[in-house]
Amino acid sequence: AVDTGRLVNVKKPQWLGPSYFSSAASAGVSWFTLRGTGTHGLMHVDMHELLDTLETVPVGKAFLDLTHTNRGNTSRSRQMAVAAQALGFQNFFAETHPHPEKAISDAPNQLSFVQIEYLLECLRDAA
Repeated sequence: AVDTGRLVNVKKPQWLGPSYFSSAASAGVSWFTLRGTGTHGLMHVDMHELLDTLETVPVGKAFLDLTHTNRGNTSRSRQMAVAAQALGFQNFFAETHPHPEKAISDAPNQLSFVQIEYLLECLRDAA
């Protein structure tokens, strides 16, 4: 896929650590999305995983997937984003919906438009 010259995004499977990104980075992959690790719905991202990702992935190419790391508690998305930003993350991914409770997919993890606006303000203010 890299040989096509198009942007390529690699989303790390939940059962692998950030070192998974190293071979993709050396192959020229454009973007990397860190989602939580774990099983049975207990996704988590710890500070070591965030730092390991930043050490493995080229600067500015890592995304933190806030939708799949909040464990259904969307208020944690803001906390995760601000903490990751403090460590050096510049890019974030989040699923949004005008009425998350009505979303067909990932409803408990979706951020409302009000929540995403607040999250973006917090990130801007913390920068």
